[in-house]
Amino acid sequence: MILLSSDYDNTLNTFKLDLKINIYYLKKFIKEGNIFLLNTGRPYKSIKREIREYNIPYNYLSCNDGNILFNNSDSILYASNISDYIYKDLKQLEDKFKMKIEQIKFLDNVLEFELIISSLNDIFLVELEKIMIKYDLCAKFFKAFGEYHIYVYQNIINKSTPIEYLKAKYKIASDNIYTVGDHINDLEMIRDYNGYAMKWARPEIKKVASNSCFMVASLIKKIGKRR
Repeated sequence: MILLSSDYDNTLNTFKLDLKINIYYLKKFIKEGNIFLLNTGRPYKSIKREIREYNIPYNYLSCNDGNILFNNSDSILYASNISDYIYKDLKQLEDKFKMKIEQIKFLDNVLEFELIISSLNDIFLVELEKIMIKYDLCAKFFKAFGEYHIYVYQNIINKSTPIEYLKAKYKIASDNIYTVGDHINDLEMIRDYNGYAMKWARPEIKKVASNSCFMVASLIKKIGKRR
């Protein structure tokens, strides 16, 4: 049994034709008794729209960078839940720096916080770092439409977390686990297992990857030859 964990955006889904080819090989991969984990940073509703639109097959689905794991019947296998104390501390920054806070939730579970702020300054970053150290948190920074979006989540959670869960569940050897991705949020799973970087992946990903590929389909074919 092989476990394949793939990122979605710019990995499984690059161009529509490539996606169709990837889906064709994924169906064969799963039919042969292997496990496919769709491992994305997207929230559940966003990725499920794509899954329905393109009829993407999977055994398991991990969303929000490993913070929640579903089976293919949409049952939750695990979900992280950030402490209310963190929200209270972040609210102090909201009032002080005119920042907006959104809780990214699934049902009653707070998976991560999104902080939206128009500009960054040293005072704000120092205050945010204090909270992150206090609660052992991580943060991802993005800029879009003139605003900074900062995603705050638990340091112990990343895209390797659902892989570790499935590895234990099925008693899969690490040599039989393959991962593929392109962005910084894929780093841990690429580093921890047989990691493949997409040809256009960030340098940090290429540095820890054992190999590279153009398509998920080509990786599946390569895995088949090695068995």
